[in-house]
Amino acid sequence: VTSFTPRPDDMASFEATETLTGSKGDITLALRGTTGPLDSPNHVARGKWKVVGGTGAYAGLSGHGTFTAVTNQVTGALTAINQGKVRVARG
Repeated sequence: VTSFTPRPDDMASFEATETLTGSKGDITLALRGTTGPLDSPNHVARGKWKVVGGTGAYAGLSGHGTFTAVTNQVTGALTAINQGKVRVARG
């Protein structure tokens, strides 16, 4: 998480990065969204993502989409769904 700003409505705005690692390389996503309710042990985050980097087979990858995630603030368990489109640069 690179930015986390609580709001008066018991939610928070945030920015973060996420790296997806596989045997053929990494994909780095920039995330921006909201999460909450902050007074609950389970936060639901929703927002947008975009590809900001890639290595190996994913070098030159571009794309964007949306995400929904639920985090248990007690256990740290996280379940997320990312949806969107990506494109591989052809060179």
